[in-house]
Amino acid sequence: MSQNFNFVSWNCRGGLTFARKARFIRSMILSQKLALLGLVETKRESFDDFSVRLLWPNLDFDYSFVPSVGASGGLLCFWNPKLISPSRIYKANRWISVDFIWGDISIRFILVYASNCARDRASLWRDLLPELLSDFLCIVVGDFNDILDPSERFNCEHFSTSMLAFSSFISESNLVESPLQGRFFTWQNRIARSKIDRCFLSPSAFTAWPNCVLRALPKSFSDHIPIIFTSDLPRNWGPKPFKSINAWWSHKDFSGFVDSSWISIAHRLPNANLVVKLWELRIAIKTWNRDIFGDLNVKLEGVKSDISAIEAKSDFANLEEDDMTRLGSLYSEFEQVSKHLESLWQQKSRLNWNLHGTGIRNIFIL
Repeated sequence: MSQNFNFVSWNCRGGLTFARKARFIRSMILSQKLALLGLVETKRESFDDFSVRLLWPNLDFDYSFVPSVGASGGLLCFWNPKLISPSRIYKANRWISVDFIWGDISIRFILVYASNCARDRASLWRDLLPELLSDFLCIVVGDFNDILDPSERFNCEHFSTSMLAFSSFISESNLVESPLQGRFFTWQNRIARSKIDRCFLSPSAFTAWPNCVLRALPKSFSDHIPIIFTSDLPRNWGPKPFKSINAWWSHKDFSGFVDSSWISIAHRLPNANLVVKLWELRIAIKTWNRDIFGDLNVKLEGVKSDISAIEAKSDFANLEEDDMTRLGSLYSEFEQVSKHLESLWQQKSRLNWNLHGTGIRNIFIL
């Protein structure tokens, strides 16, 4: 199969009914060209076609889930059925195993959400081991709620019994960890951070996909970062053409800008017809959008990248006061831009793109 095998694992910490988090997931699936997405800690007791449809960007999807116990735990694995056709799905209370063929490779994909109880984790490792002793190319990914080395947890200095049990499980299963690029710790709060979101592969994966890579995506709407695996390095085909839709009426200066631009065009081109004048206005708005307001998606990605860069610094040292102040400002900007984007999507869903409407707000498409 010529297409890259791309998948994301993310501890989303619930909240899948929130519009902004659902939109973030849909955008991630589209932008990263995902064949499969695994969500852990869904905090949902059930899923149906409608609830999953809110998370997948089109009508082509299939899924399997493990229910939460009340508001605790839960897993959801969903995929593009045009690319993945499972031959077997097995579910337990802390993992989902999906078998499928990718090209000429037989894959066993296992999504894991380990307990925060060491005894339960030890039981999970025992349950998973027979599933991994197979001829399939095995991928085990998710939130393991444990570390392999004291350096992977802030202020941890010694090996624990549970760490040794985790290490023994990885060794017995003959798995190899895919090194994470872009971040070291994958979970953090104000006082703690750990590397607990991971991806392990059969050794044959590195022969089948010699250029495979595991990367950290910017943290968003959770205290865990999403991790993305791609079977081959993406190629850079150059910049994409700029395209946007104007709906930025919430900006304090935009309404006045449109009015003044329209008056200027009418004076400059008094004999032009309506179509020409609207075309001139479109050009003016496109310039305003680029220079003054900026593309919201680009701005949001920039804010997330800046947040991720500062948080990455905290993986190895306490942040300076300037960085803490900057991080607080970025969090606020992220919230503001996210609200603007949500407003944009709501507006787009309500707009009537009819040239015979009651105002010029209905006809701007850039």
